[in-house]
Amino acid sequence: MEIKKTFKSFSYKCRITKKALRIGEVDFAEDKPTLIVASPPEFKGYAGIISPEDLFLASVSACTLMTFESFAERMNVAFSAYQADAEGLVEHDGEKYRFAKVWIKPKITVPNEEMRAKALEALEKAHKYCLVSASLNTRVEVEGEVIIE
Repeated sequence: MEIKKTFKSFSYKCRITKKALRIGEVDFAEDKPTLIVASPPEFKGYAGIISPEDLFLASVSACTLMTFESFAERMNVAFSAYQADAEGLVEHDGEKYRFAKVWIKPKITVPNEEMRAKALEALEKAHKYCLVSASLNTRVEVEGEVIIE
């Protein structure tokens, strides 16, 4: 008899309230901090305020980190640092603007050569299983660099 694996479902919520022209305040559940967001200058918004585009890019980058940490823990990958630069390219596709591509460029510091291979494997898995990336209709490329201390 085959055992069928069951999976949980999760729900996340937020509320946005208009505060001014092209500025909103986002409230999250569970006593998380409020976040002020605005349209970026490219879309008649404001410099110096986090935009939905910033949040989009940060979500992909943060999810990649958290997923990497999960796989690194399971695979016993010892690493002392992780820092990733991220870039998102917004283009007009003839109909609308959209994120055409996202690049995540992590630099991971490990103690030795054996950990380098394991860190790269964990990063590959993170790229494959990152919930946010897997939910997008945008190409995401992860170009990792592993540095030995």
